[in-house]
Amino acid sequence: MGSFSLHAQFISKDIVPEHIQERVENQVDYLAKELALSGKQYTLMKNKLLDFEMKEQKLVNSDLPLKEKNKSIAALDIEKIREVRDILTKTQYDKYVQIVKEQRKNNLENIRN
Repeated sequence: MGSFSLHAQFISKDIVPEHIQERVENQVDYLAKELALSGKQYTLMKNKLLDFEMKEQKLVNSDLPLKEKNKSIAALDIEKIREVRDILTKTQYDKYVQIVKEQRKNNLENIRN
């Protein structure tokens, strides 16, 4: 049963829409430069961010009421930040949190304008 689960993960990664794949690759490329990620960290971050991006897309496309979607996406975002901690060093993680905060600030400003 464990091998089926592992196999299912590979299948699900193969069906990631190209635009999501590109967006995640751009994010990880940026983080690699900012955080000086090792090759292993790069791969782990890419897989982690792809996983969370797919979960977020499922929520966005779901029939949940908007308030529930937003609440679920916010919870997912917090979970992602916590799980990324396991991939990064403390210094990298602290900088990652700063980057995320800056991105949120910029997103809010763009929405307001």
